[in-house]
Amino acid sequence: MIKRLTVIVLTGVLLMLGLGACTGTNDEYKQVKVDGLRLEILGKGKVNVEGIGVEWDPYLLSAANTQNNNLPQEMRATQADLDFVFSRAKAMGLQKIRIMLQPAWIEPLNDDGDPFNIDPDGFSWENDCAQTFLKILDFCEENNIKVNVVTWCANTENGYFMGLPSGQWCSAPKDLDEYVENIVYSTGYLIEEKGYTCVTDITPFNEPNWAFLDDTQYVDLNRFVELCVKLDTALKGAGLRDKVRLNYSDANSYQDSLWMIDKLKGIAEIYNTHCYDYYSTAKNEIFSDYAKLLVDASAKHGAIHVISEFGLRTTVGSHQASDIDTYSRGLTIGRMTIAMMNQGIASMMYWCLFDQYYDLGPQRMEVGLWKYKDFGWEPRPQYYSFSLLTKYTEAGSEIYPIESEDEDIVAIAFKNTDNSWTYAVVNSSDEEKGFSFTNSNLKNLTMKKYVFSESTLPTDGKMIQSSGSASMKDFVLADVIAPQSMIVYSSKA
Repeated sequence: MIKRLTVIVLTGVLLMLGLGACTGTNDEYKQVKVDGLRLEILGKGKVNVEGIGVEWDPYLLSAANTQNNNLPQEMRATQADLDFVFSRAKAMGLQKIRIMLQPAWIEPLNDDGDPFNIDPDGFSWENDCAQTFLKILDFCEENNIKVNVVTWCANTENGYFMGLPSGQWCSAPKDLDEYVENIVYSTGYLIEEKGYTCVTDITPFNEPNWAFLDDTQYVDLNRFVELCVKLDTALKGAGLRDKVRLNYSDANSYQDSLWMIDKLKGIAEIYNTHCYDYYSTAKNEIFSDYAKLLVDASAKHGAIHVISEFGLRTTVGSHQASDIDTYSRGLTIGRMTIAMMNQGIASMMYWCLFDQYYDLGPQRMEVGLWKYKDFGWEPRPQYYSFSLLTKYTEAGSEIYPIESEDEDIVAIAFKNTDNSWTYAVVNSSDEEKGFSFTNSNLKNLTMKKYVFSESTLPTDGKMIQSSGSASMKDFVLADVIAPQSMIVYSSKA
C-alpha cells in the first residue's frame, strides 16, 4: 500500500464539554509553530465501529471448571467468580462479544426425524454451559453489549443424528439440514422467546476452512457454502432473517476468507476473518494491507468486514501462546487494532477474554486478557492496552482514519455518539517522538491522557488511570510519545 503524507488526528465540536466551533479561519492554525510531526484529521471513514470486544465462551461454570479434579477445591470456579468476570467486563466497556453455542448443549438427542419441523420439546437449556451462556447474554442485555452467537460442533456424545463423531473436537456436521434446524431453533428461542435484543448476528461454524473435510480428509469449502445458503433460506422461512444478521465466513486464512466472500456474495451483512498471521515484529503497513484486502472484498457486496478473532502467530497448539505474558504482545495488540480499523475493519475481537478450562482435559486455554483463578485473575499487558480502546470508544463511534509517513507511528481518531472524541497513537520504535494534533475547528480543548508503557503498567488489576491532561491551544495539541508505548487521549467520561 502506498502511504500518503502524514496525517493523524483531530477533533470536532465537543458538545459534552460545551465547546463551540471556533470562528478562526481554517488556515490560522497552520501558522502555529510546532516541533515534530504535524498530524491532521483527514475526514470520516466509510464505516462506524461495529464493536470492539472479545470472544467470551460459556465454560466457567461447566464441569471442566467447577468439578475439575486437577484443581484443588479452592481453585474451582463459582458464581462469585463469574460475577467478578462480569464486573471486570463492565469496567472495560466491552462493546461486543463473540460466544460459542454447541448444538448438543441444547439438543443432546434429535428432536424428531424431520429436519424441517422443530419440536420445542426436543430441546433443553439445562446443560451447564447453556446455563452460563444465558447468564452471559443477560449481562450483555443489561449492559448494551452486542452478541455474535457462533455455533460449534464439539464433543458431542449423542449427536449422531448430525453425523458428529463422539468426542472429536469441532467436527463439521454431516447432516446440514439437521444442523440448520438447530441454529434456527436457538435463534428463534433467543430473539423471540427470550427477547434478547443484544443478539445481533449469528455465525454457523467456527473456522470451517479446517473442519469441513470430505471423505478423503481434504477441505471442502463448497459444502460450507451450501450450509450458509441453507441457513439463509431456513431463517427466511421461519420469519427470522430480518431479525438477525448473518456473519460469514469465519475462516482463519485470509485467502479462504476472500474465496468465500466471493462465493457468498449477497447473503451476509457481515464478513469476518480470524487473524493469527503475524509476530510482534510485523510493521504497521503489513496490518494495514491485510485489512484493506478484506474490507474492499466485502464492500463490493455491500457488507462490512470484522476481525472476529485475533492474536499473534505465537500460538502453541490451539490454546496457549509462547509470548502470552509479554509487554510486546500488549503493544502489538493495540497497534494491530488501530492499523486495521484505519483501513475500515469495523470490529476487532480479541481471543479470548480470560483463561479457563474447555473440554480439553487437564490443559486450559491460556491466551486470555487475564489469567485463571489460581493466579488471582491477574491481568496481562494486553488487557491494559486493549481496555483503553474498548473503554474510550463505543459501538457506533465514527472512525476517522489516519495515515502516517512514519512507519513506526500509527494513530486513529474516533468521534463517539455523545460527541466526545478519542484519539490513540502508538510508537513502536525505540526512539522518543514528538508530534502534534491539529484541528481547525477547535481553538482550545483539554483531554485526559492515558499512557500504556512497560514502566507504568498497573499492578492492582485496575484499568490504566489518567496521567494528567493534554491541552490544545490555538488549534494545536503537541506532545511527545515515549519509545514502545501507546497513548490514548479522550474527552469521553
